[in-house]
Amino acid sequence: KLGYSFADLDLLGTLAIDQDIPHRATDLASTLYVSDAVISTRIARLEEDGLLERRRNPEDRRAFDLFLTPRGRALIERAIVD
Repeated sequence: KLGYSFADLDLLGTLAIDQDIPHRATDLASTLYVSDAVISTRIARLEEDGLLERRRNPEDRRAFDLFLTPRGRALIERAIVD
């Protein structure tokens, strides 16, 4: 109905729960019980759709932290209501 799979919404919902804590792709893969390859593909697609963004980690310049965009937050709120 919303145009995204349950797995996509699960990833976005995980980011929404702890919105003030930066999340890394490898941590999300472990939390969601998927491989790094699966999470990377999903993150790239959701980022392209404007639902999440990657920001370089200030303490580890090699790593990226993931955050919901306002559009991603609105999608999760709609999913909860529906």
